[in-house]
Amino acid sequence: MDIVIIGKVLQRLLLPPGGFILFGLILTLYLFIYKQKGRTLAALTTFFLYILSISPVAFCLIRPLESFCPPEPKVSGAPCEAVILLGGGAVKRADLSCGGSLGGAGAERLLTAAGLAEKEKLPLLISGGSWQQDGAAEAELSFKMLRALGVGGYGLILENKARTTNENARFSAAICGEKGYKKCYLVSSAYHMPRALLLFQKAFGPHGIVLVPFPCDYQTEEPPRFDAFSFLPDLNSLAVSTVAVKEYLGYLFALVS
Repeated sequence: MDIVIIGKVLQRLLLPPGGFILFGLILTLYLFIYKQKGRTLAALTTFFLYILSISPVAFCLIRPLESFCPPEPKVSGAPCEAVILLGGGAVKRADLSCGGSLGGAGAERLLTAAGLAEKEKLPLLISGGSWQQDGAAEAELSFKMLRALGVGGYGLILENKARTTNENARFSAAICGEKGYKKCYLVSSAYHMPRALLLFQKAFGPHGIVLVPFPCDYQTEEPPRFDAFSFLPDLNSLAVSTVAVKEYLGYLFALVS
């Protein structure tokens, strides 16, 4: 067998979460052989950790979220008057540019929203604060990045207080209502769009503002591609599964709140 393939298999089995799953499997076998208490719990924990760590399951969990809205929506009727960007996380650090950096989701959302605003010649409303008292407000960081790149000539609007998607919606609705907007693009990660759109529609409805979802930052391929390695655990699949479960729970909470 190819040494590269052997290395990849060992990497999947020994590094987290594979190493934890292997340990859980050994522990489960030991408990069952010696009929010790906790063997059922150990078996279930190991099983669910494995299931959530393989790409076919991660795909099945997050795909319905990413299929909620079309990737490139067609706007009918009146045109949109602004682009609303939902932050995806920022890290405060000392550097020579903007004083921080965006996470993967945040950077993808920023690029998509900036490109859309430039293409449609629309103002860009950037919504995103920090849940930490001394953390970086993502809207301010994004503003500095766009200015450094020479983007945002059609107007940049900052909303730097929101700590949650619900606050993103409420604070952005107040700004858009004051400016008299009637239709806006909403840019966020595709997996986050169902929950974001639900909360934004609740907040924007009283203002009579129509939202056009513009998803980005997709985690799945079309069509999906699976092979033998897809059934070996890996950290990225576990992260995708975790994000999907978080979004389902958040959506249910948004429905009843």
